[in-house]
Amino acid sequence: MSAEAIIKSLLAADATVTALVSTRIFPAVVPENTALPALAVTMIAGARYPRIAGAETTHLQRTRMEVECVGTSYAEAKALRSAVIKACEFKRGTIATVLVHMIELIGEGPDEYDNSAEWFSQVVDFAVYFEAQ
Repeated sequence: MSAEAIIKSLLAADATVTALVSTRIFPAVVPENTALPALAVTMIAGARYPRIAGAETTHLQRTRMEVECVGTSYAEAKALRSAVIKACEFKRGTIATVLVHMIELIGEGPDEYDNSAEWFSQVVDFAVYFEAQ
């Protein structure tokens, strides 16, 4: 399993998030002509920590994940950002069949506006610490 699956699972299971976006949670980008609001979940970078004894079946991984919150108004993008943070920050335990040690909020922003598409967006970055194969 991947950090993408962990974040998507948390977002899809959160009642506040799904009340806003329904099932419009996409990998990497929100497709053109998608009803808004919507989310795009992107893996930015990952690092595997070495196994201590070399015989373990898993190792700790830290993956930086970005969630782009896209809405038709500035207020809608901000409300979605707030819901995404509440759905993911500080979560731990078994999520999407993966042992997650912690999800840490590591950044927010910038505010963006796309004139041609007429949408607002706000980005949220998380660090996901989990046991990987």
